[in-house]
Amino acid sequence: MSRPCSLKDIAQECGVSVSTVSQILKNSPRDYSSEQTRAKVRETARKLGYRRNYGYRLMRGQKTMTVAIMASMEHMRSEEHVSKLVIELMSCFDHHGYASYFNTFVYDAQENLNKVRDLLARGVECFVAVGAPVGHKELEREIEEQGGYLISTSREFKNYIAVDITQASCRIIRYLHEKVRDDFCFFYFCDFPPPARFAALKKEFPTLTAEEICCRYTHKCRSYKECRDNYPDFAFREGYAATEEVYRVKPELKALFYENDSYALGGIAYLIQAGKQIGRDVLVAGYNNDSAIRNAPYPVSSVDHDWERHAPLFAEKALKNEPCRMILEMSVHLREYIPGTNRIHEIQST
Repeated sequence: MSRPCSLKDIAQECGVSVSTVSQILKNSPRDYSSEQTRAKVRETARKLGYRRNYGYRLMRGQKTMTVAIMASMEHMRSEEHVSKLVIELMSCFDHHGYASYFNTFVYDAQENLNKVRDLLARGVECFVAVGAPVGHKELEREIEEQGGYLISTSREFKNYIAVDITQASCRIIRYLHEKVRDDFCFFYFCDFPPPARFAALKKEFPTLTAEEICCRYTHKCRSYKECRDNYPDFAFREGYAATEEVYRVKPELKALFYENDSYALGGIAYLIQAGKQIGRDVLVAGYNNDSAIRNAPYPVSSVDHDWERHAPLFAEKALKNEPCRMILEMSVHLREYIPGTNRIHEIQST
């Protein structure tokens, strides 16, 4: 059996000193190597299979250079932008010389707390929460008491980098309203329209009461919490059913805005079957800018979280271990046909 890779092996392969390798892999502030040398050392460490001895570091009170990224597995499966963020973050932390754990939240506060305690016992220094899990206040308190740092995509936490859902929703709603006036409907799948989206509706219809807005311009789909099988299939069926139900009552509708792209795809299927031309007879907008929407053969507007662009900033702020409260703008993609053609024109608004 071959022996484990050592710092000396990496140093010899790269033509640098052992201390240089150690400082680079520890992300030491005393490391004055060039970016080219850092990249070469880290790539060589990966190639040779170098593994840090976390137990030794813990016993000596040293940093383990580890981060935990936590998200709901349900959201990983159902929301393309969530899995995209997790992958981007792991890549960014790796670039900074940190190893990443990935763990999943569940709907049990005590189980979530036990997972966090286990990660703290392994020496995890920084936690990134994608969303706000059940029992998030207890998780935050436990991490702080153990000297760790937590940052999230949710403003439910003290430290966060969140996206401005209201601003993006306002842009979509305003565009649709300008195009079709009152022949518009927003589809949601909670007990009440989500706060950020409802705030956008209120801005567009400031003279109406909450009850009037809900009655005139919204329709509730069956909640994803009732999903017992594959989420995309569930959302597709429910988007189809909800759209069919609305058109029985309001056949004059000319613009539909869905809370996410998965429901929008089901609605589009119904509209096509009903003989509607997407982008001509009826405008459709979703949310998340999933690949199925981006590559659709008809114009469907949507909103992108831009995690490829934001993830490096997220990783940088997470590793600074200091207060962080940031709201980032999202990219709004307004898609329509070029008049007189079948070519799709995109207006990107940020």
